[in-house]
Amino acid sequence: QARPSNRSRKRSRFSAPLDPGPFRGPFSPLAVAVWRCDYDGGMVDRAPQPDAERIIRWIMLGIVIWGCFHAVGAWRLNHDPRRMLVVLGCVAAFLGFWLVMLASWRRRHARP
Repeated sequence: QARPSNRSRKRSRFSAPLDPGPFRGPFSPLAVAVWRCDYDGGMVDRAPQPDAERIIRWIMLGIVIWGCFHAVGAWRLNHDPRRMLVVLGCVAAFLGFWLVMLASWRRRHARP
């Protein structure tokens, strides 16, 4: 008897064959659409809950504290204040970009 090739054995592990298209995996458009469907089959666009906003604020505060810790460490290396400013500038740029993306997401999902 001929043994099946490795390729067919690997394929038989899945309950359903994979889509042969270029977009496969957990981030394919089909998979994302399935994730975003509620149990009735309708699309779900949920606004962030107040608890989620509070968690985001705590995460941002943690990033600011983390950035300050690293800025002090960069300054202590040779007492050059430019090093500290570069680290704080990068942290501020990251948080600013994040805030802009959150604002655009809220604006996009606030439309009826």
